[in-house]
Amino acid sequence: MKSVLAVLAVAVSILGVADAIATALPPAAASLVFPIVSPIVVIGTGLSVMALKRAREKRDRSAAPEGVERGLATVAQSKVMIDGIIVALALAVILLFVKPASASVALYLLVIFVLVDFWVRYTVLLRRARHEH
Repeated sequence: MKSVLAVLAVAVSILGVADAIATALPPAAASLVFPIVSPIVVIGTGLSVMALKRAREKRDRSAAPEGVERGLATVAQSKVMIDGIIVALALAVILLFVKPASASVALYLLVIFVLVDFWVRYTVLLRRARHEH
């Protein structure tokens, strides 16, 4: 989980640097920064997190269909889905009423929230399951 959080921290840092660069550039050039940087950061973050997940599954043998970890991941995913919908609705309301709010920043916040929420829930469920056995 620490490695996933590190990947997310790097992604947020890159977006912060891109925002600073966009602020320093003239408006015509600044409008190109996020359309170029954002997809690279999103795809890179997704691929990195998936690679970390695959490495963990291979190490722990948690990808087996009958494995406890897989069942816990399914439970965590279902709870995160509900949380994600609630947070997405809250962000939509904020975007409607706060004019300087950025939709792309809100989307990044939502993605980061969902990823962190999943890993926290999964870790808590896994620790509970290990203490029960």
